[in-house]
Amino acid sequence: MNNYIAIIGPNELIGGFKALGAKTFPAHTTKDAVEIIKDLKKKTLDTESSDEKYGVIIVFEKLLEGILPDEYEKLNEGALPALLTVPDLKEDSVQKIDKLKILTQKAIGSDILG
Repeated sequence: MNNYIAIIGPNELIGGFKALGAKTFPAHTTKDAVEIIKDLKKKTLDTESSDEKYGVIIVFEKLLEGILPDEYEKLNEGALPALLTVPDLKEDSVQKIDKLKILTQKAIGSDILG
């Protein structure tokens, strides 16, 4: 059984990850992102009926800014899938882009952001 990498974010930011084999899930609101995270965690933890298992869920941090710390903790419970947040590339910050490059390399083993 394979553990997939899931990327949650706006279409314009997740497209490049799909070419590398990551499963992409478009989301434009906090509510959408939280629902997708819960669904992916449920699929991963369901040992009998789901063939889709996720080792890592990467979410653009802008989508999770609106949730309370307690809710974030609940989303992040358990070892798998690991929930990572990455900066939004639309923000003009070299430091955030560098952080995204490092996280991307760790998650998929390749620098797709150049």
